[in-house]
Amino acid sequence: MARKVKSEGKTKAVKAYAKASFGELKGWKTLVVESDRLSVTVLPEHGGWILSCFYKPRNVELLQTSPRGLLAKDDPPVVTDPLFRYRDRSPGGWPELFPHGSGPVEAYGVKLPFHGEVVNREWRAEIVSARGAEAVAHMSVDCHLMPLRLERTLRVAAGSATFVLEETATNLSDLPFDFMWGHHPIFGKPLLAEGAKIFAEAQRSLTDDFEPRGWPMDKGKDLSLCPAEGAGTGEMFYLDGLKAGWYALVNAEEKLGAAMAWDREVFPYVWIWREAGAAKNYPYFGRAYAVAIEPFSSLPGARQRGERLLHLDGGQSLSTKLVLTGFHGLTEVSGVTADGEVRGK
Repeated sequence: MARKVKSEGKTKAVKAYAKASFGELKGWKTLVVESDRLSVTVLPEHGGWILSCFYKPRNVELLQTSPRGLLAKDDPPVVTDPLFRYRDRSPGGWPELFPHGSGPVEAYGVKLPFHGEVVNREWRAEIVSARGAEAVAHMSVDCHLMPLRLERTLRVAAGSATFVLEETATNLSDLPFDFMWGHHPIFGKPLLAEGAKIFAEAQRSLTDDFEPRGWPMDKGKDLSLCPAEGAGTGEMFYLDGLKAGWYALVNAEEKLGAAMAWDREVFPYVWIWREAGAAKNYPYFGRAYAVAIEPFSSLPGARQRGERLLHLDGGQSLSTKLVLTGFHGLTEVSGVTADGEVRGK
């Protein structure tokens, strides 16, 4: 199986392949799982951060790079506040928030930091299948602030632009624990542009104060449309009452998109953070242009308000799967299957 690409006006066939490899970037160990259509770069030593999802048919990066970017491993660490190390470390990309999301909170005799613990820890990583029909790697990390382990299996198949993330959370103790779990993929240019549209099936949206409103339309405003770079706007809101666990972000002018699908029983909410130059203070200083569209187990502050959290009794595990697909040629999306097939026109 092969696909055709153009190079200097000529069309050539690219043979389908899949491979996994370790490398290095700015002193950090990298894990790359890739096919002829999609390359995913992960930083095991840097909180397991997914740094890049590069869509090869269009030669574009789908994820955002923060204005500061990835700091070199030998740079002196920036620690403005131990409870907010996330903002000191974020290179953009796709962090995983576990076992907590949103602001610091007291739980089980300890203060859980902003956006959880695993973004600040080093993950174990090994390659399971380096070449063949599918590239496969395994990662894991143990929390210290709760007795929880998080494991990932990462897959990219030859000829596919879909990244598969199979995950298991395990309670290593005999005691019950409640926790939050979410994924924070941050998209940037060129996928993000004025008028880029978020497609998602939800009954309503919630303001940052959790007041209900419409989706995608509310009082004549289309909430699904993204602002222009430099618009000076910034907002945080949430999708509730998901009819299905999927979304797509589409730049209709470029006919370029990224889509995610997941188990809505585990992640029944979507957090949406859009930033177009409103954040004038540290760490963005007005330079950020990004949209994060985040499948999440809970709403921010759920622990304090006594709302929905995930629960594991002693020794129990919870497994789930998410997929991300890069695509082009569509301007509207009507659905995304559990395996990452994007449907639309």
